[in-house]
Amino acid sequence: MKKFLLLCLTITVSLLLFACGGEKQNEQKVKKTVITYCNWNIGTEEDNNLCRRRVEAFNKSHDKVRIEIITQPDGTSYDDFLATLASGGDLPDVFMVNSVPTAVINKWALEITDIALGDSEWNDIPQALRDSITYDGHIYAIPAGQYYMGLFANLDLIEGFLKKGESAEEVFAPGEFTTEKWIETVKAMRNITPRDGSGTIGMNAVGDMLNWLPSVVDKTGQTKHFVWDGKKFNFTSDVLLDAFQIIADLGDPNSQYVYDAVPATEGEGDNITEFRSQIFGPGSASDVFTAGRMGFIQEGSWAGGYSNVDFNCMFTSYPDGKIVAATDFMVISKSCTHVEEAYEVAKYMTFGAEGANAMFDILDNNPDSNLTLTCIPLNTNEEISTKWFKYLDMKGLKEVFEAVEAGKCEVIVEGNKTIPGFLKARYTVNTGLSFPGVREGSLLTIGDFLWEVCLGNISINEYTANMTPQLEAKLNEQVTNDYASMGLTQ
Repeated sequence: MKKFLLLCLTITVSLLLFACGGEKQNEQKVKKTVITYCNWNIGTEEDNNLCRRRVEAFNKSHDKVRIEIITQPDGTSYDDFLATLASGGDLPDVFMVNSVPTAVINKWALEITDIALGDSEWNDIPQALRDSITYDGHIYAIPAGQYYMGLFANLDLIEGFLKKGESAEEVFAPGEFTTEKWIETVKAMRNITPRDGSGTIGMNAVGDMLNWLPSVVDKTGQTKHFVWDGKKFNFTSDVLLDAFQIIADLGDPNSQYVYDAVPATEGEGDNITEFRSQIFGPGSASDVFTAGRMGFIQEGSWAGGYSNVDFNCMFTSYPDGKIVAATDFMVISKSCTHVEEAYEVAKYMTFGAEGANAMFDILDNNPDSNLTLTCIPLNTNEEISTKWFKYLDMKGLKEVFEAVEAGKCEVIVEGNKTIPGFLKARYTVNTGLSFPGVREGSLLTIGDFLWEVCLGNISINEYTANMTPQLEAKLNEQVTNDYASMGLTQ
């Protein structure tokens, strides 16, 4: 009997110990590493947008890591919000940035070279994006989004101005048309005679062309965004002067080959009458394009409204196979104490196959919601990119992506978020120059100077005379200084 009681006691104690051990194991399972996450696209809880649902999917599927969202207060700028958090030592573990170099200079961004290059999926990121955030072999950011900037083409209108037998869809396929063919077609579409709103025009404006046209003109392939060659800005290069000439030709108010060059009104004093709206109808350049009276409009692939027009509309590259990528990037905070887990989160929310497939499931399971996918694939793995394009209803977009992968088109990543000193050297440095009749004789920033040349208010000859070696050196000094502030050499 004593032996029986002893055996029962032993079994009871064992069961209690097992139960306690099980409770401890359950506690350990519940206890996760928390990674804080901040993104300007996170939206509100009520919106429950795609970004928030991806966070929820991560938290449900990962046992050891949990994402905690940090939201930006209403009425504050994103950069000011980050600066406030940084001053208190409270930066999120993973967060979006407007400028990778600035994040490095501010000592916000952790170098992730080893962990990125040790990731077998890192090379699935498009080459241009990887290159854009690699500085002298150092990596500080993770590509978080990309949109293509190119041309939307009204194929129905364009076809009427091509040679007999030519197909607009084939002639202006991504990477297949030259600058000369494009300019010729743009000019041919100009018809500003009708006053009943039925006039036609080749393109919307010349404004943004200076950021991509030099790379199109440069047959050597050395010029990237604006006049950046990978080391410096070439403000006196032949390709920039050639770009100025093309812009002056297309934007000439006397020739009126683009919408913006056509005067909005005519006449003087009490005799001022509408002009542009009588020719093309009311509204903006975008309205004229969607109404079918404009051949090309420069725009980013985010402009999904152009997929719902009443004519055959196609997104395509710029001439000579160039495409500009507008991008977003995430960094891991230097103060992060769980770097591997933070990288896991950042990868899931951006380019990783696991996160992409989870995103596809969310979209498939919520077909009647307002959830949409708008950016270009961040992963070149064929299985992922093929699925990705099932959710992008825009003619030509997949073809541009495939042309890039096939080497027919080259992606030029816009420089404002990736190139040290870009914003200063391209836009904000004061040149110390003023010109009679231009902005009331005020001193011009470099951005103003370039813009006024594009508008024809400052001649190309005046530009070359005033863009001295000293001024060019001053502009490129911004790049040198920012590289040095990043602790790097050019």
